[in-house]
Amino acid sequence: MKTFFTYIVVEDVPLQRANLIYMLSSRLDLKLLEEFDTARGAYNYLSQEGVEFPDLLFLDIEMPEVNGLHLLEATKKLARQPRVIITSAHEEYAIPSYDYDVSGYLLKPLEVEKLNKAIDKAIHELQQNTDNHPESEGSPPAFGSIEPASFLIQVGDRMIKIYFEELIYCEGANNNIKVVTNNQTYETRRTLKNILEDLPESQFMRVHDSFIVNLRYLKSYTKRMTSVELCSDQTCYPISVGRKYRSMLKERLEDSEVSK
Repeated sequence: MKTFFTYIVVEDVPLQRANLIYMLSSRLDLKLLEEFDTARGAYNYLSQEGVEFPDLLFLDIEMPEVNGLHLLEATKKLARQPRVIITSAHEEYAIPSYDYDVSGYLLKPLEVEKLNKAIDKAIHELQQNTDNHPESEGSPPAFGSIEPASFLIQVGDRMIKIYFEELIYCEGANNNIKVVTNNQTYETRRTLKNILEDLPESQFMRVHDSFIVNLRYLKSYTKRMTSVELCSDQTCYPISVGRKYRSMLKERLEDSEVSK
């Protein structure tokens, strides 16, 4: 299993570049490869044969000569692309940036918590990519051999690994939680709040005091956001949406449509 992920930083302001690298240095699962003050320098590195290709790219937008979006456009022609986290002082590039499937768009000054969430999301996407595109035996993997992301629950005296991609929803009452996956249903003693902390925010959402859902299984929802339907294979599950969660769910779904 891969123990760390490599990254490069593209930022034209030296102090901001040094600050970002300092923030990233607190994570033991990240390793800096190179830092650049121009998009052109970063592209020359990414397109060069024989160099270590980064898993992650931290990218400023407004830079001299060539901006960050032009770099993203140019990298489309490369054989592979890193997961990208944009760091910018300008909100107006947020929507255009999602045309390039970025993992995060962070406004300066950077906040540690939001930065770490974006990194976790990018790493999860790298793990999915490796799982969905396994390398042939004997050839080195693009991003390392990484097991799909998961978390653990206790069922009786056993610890069960639940993969994010298989989890459809969780239903809870007090400390009794029902965990519904593609192939089995489990019962465990935890709280929904505690389980939600183990799940990536980009994929899961609490929609009721009693339900957490995997948005990737969402098939339909009522016009007033009173309920959603989650479907896996031939099985569908109607889930109630609590009143206080409806506006958040609506905003989340509208944002996902804009990002497509």
